[in-house]
Amino acid sequence: MALLTQILVPTDFSRNSAQAINYACDLAKQSKARLHLLHVVGRDFDKRDQVNRLERIGAMVDARAELSLDTVKQVIGGQPANVIVEYSQDNEIDLVVMGTHGRSGLAHLTMGSVAEHVLREAPCPVLVLGPRDGETASLSRAATVLEASISEGIDESMEDGRSRMHQRLVGELRIPATTAILLFDELEDRQWLRYENGKWHADQSIDLRNESEAFVPDFSASSPAIELVKRARRLSATDVHIDPTDNEQHLVRLRIDGQLSEYCKLHGDVALHLVNQLKTLANVDIADPFRPQEANLRLPEVLGDLEIRLTTAPVAGGQAVALRLFDPEKIGLSLDVLGFSEHALMSVEEVMHRNDGLVLVTGPTGSGKTTTVYSMLQSVSGERQNIVSIEDPVEFSVPFVRQMTVDTKHGITLTTGLKTILRMDPDVVFVGEIRDPETAAIGMQAASSGKYIFSTMHTRDVASTITALLDMHVDKRSLASNLSGVINQRMARRLCTHCKKACSPTSGESEKFAASGLDVPDQLFKPMGCNNCRGTGFHGRIGIFEVGKITEDLRQAIFEERSARDLQELLRTNGSVKLECDALMKVASGLIGFNEAIGIRWFA
Repeated sequence: MALLTQILVPTDFSRNSAQAINYACDLAKQSKARLHLLHVVGRDFDKRDQVNRLERIGAMVDARAELSLDTVKQVIGGQPANVIVEYSQDNEIDLVVMGTHGRSGLAHLTMGSVAEHVLREAPCPVLVLGPRDGETASLSRAATVLEASISEGIDESMEDGRSRMHQRLVGELRIPATTAILLFDELEDRQWLRYENGKWHADQSIDLRNESEAFVPDFSASSPAIELVKRARRLSATDVHIDPTDNEQHLVRLRIDGQLSEYCKLHGDVALHLVNQLKTLANVDIADPFRPQEANLRLPEVLGDLEIRLTTAPVAGGQAVALRLFDPEKIGLSLDVLGFSEHALMSVEEVMHRNDGLVLVTGPTGSGKTTTVYSMLQSVSGERQNIVSIEDPVEFSVPFVRQMTVDTKHGITLTTGLKTILRMDPDVVFVGEIRDPETAAIGMQAASSGKYIFSTMHTRDVASTITALLDMHVDKRSLASNLSGVINQRMARRLCTHCKKACSPTSGESEKFAASGLDVPDQLFKPMGCNNCRGTGFHGRIGIFEVGKITEDLRQAIFEERSARDLQELLRTNGSVKLECDALMKVASGLIGFNEAIGIRWFA
């Protein structure tokens, strides 16, 4: 295994080719080899046909596998057996993995005879998977195996149960791990398998008796654009980036748990086709690649309530595309699941019980501010509350807020929109972001009139938020009177619960805890990496918070325009925990790693 560096899989898009690709994906992952996927066309073909075939090749690789693999996809014209042998020689292939249809009828004239020729002529070993290999990998057989697993009582966490059932499918059906994952996901998509009330359940009322043939995913069920979105969502990605490189390729990267990971490389023609599909879904002009464009994608029902914002920009080499994915399941979460400590949550609830004034959620881009704001709006929503927002753009569509988006073409800015909203008899107003003195002044006037105002700002901590508002020339009397609270936050990656490893704190780690006034824990946890976290050691994210209640002594300090240092001291005196301490407390609790905590940006 360790000697394999280049693995080739020829494919004709048959079920046996799909089985060969699944097997080779696992092999390439184990040996850290580059995976070559080759389709040979035995006739002349044009560029459009090449693009379509490259897309079909990409669709045959499982999303989880592609994320961790270095793949090369090629469509070449010629006699299949000769092309495969020549490609193996030219690219120094170490192993060819092939799926053959068998030896009878027309099947023998395709991959069956090709495999025989490659076995004789290839400059490297050739592994041929026969037509019966993986024959038991059917939905009905998988359902039988999983039903037995569930009847034995898998009452552990969702991910633990999922991992155990994946392993059982691999062991009992003798299939690659990739195929097991695809089978499992297909049963979930069909609602036969579900996780509910802390347990996995099988819905035996769904008839799978006709699903006994060898399992092959439906690779043509959707366009490449929709397929990319599905894969990004399945991997819990929040962003997708498609960027041109200097060698007529495009690099596709996914942001998962706050970190960018290379997903795959696309030929320039394939990437252009994909980008045009995305722009069509967003109803923007595909014939104008020379100016930035931004819009929401119109998605099919199969993706549920998922919302995606498309942003394109002309860059060197072509167009750069960014997709921001908003999962409706993460909108309006209960505040107690975001990561607030018990003391911080009590402070937030106390601020919210005031029901008036200005509440700010602050932090850098990507720190989860909007998620926190919508959770707070959800908690104050009700039939007796008229909640209205002005946002640029509207990131989440929610039923409990009447949302207005900035539209400069029609004269709607944050400032003019806020003025309009205040004439709509609101009880609660959400201003997407305070970014200039005029918006700050109008927001403060609204708070002075008894409205309950929520907004966000890009500041480094609670104290600097107050000084930033003063720098915007907000009247100090108004600010002191109407500011109710400030929540400053960051996001940190959670340690994977399956593979985190306990260890004793080092002297440097102990000194860091002591310097922050915290007890040194007996043990810390470090990331290791496993199949459940794709080898990263992390799974999911959690908020790191500094919560500042505006008390009477703070109001006096604001009125006196005291320095940020003085404001920080008052916040600590009043029990506000700074970001670094909150992060270290989560380290001590085993939620995040020490290096993750000290690597968070913009500590006070």
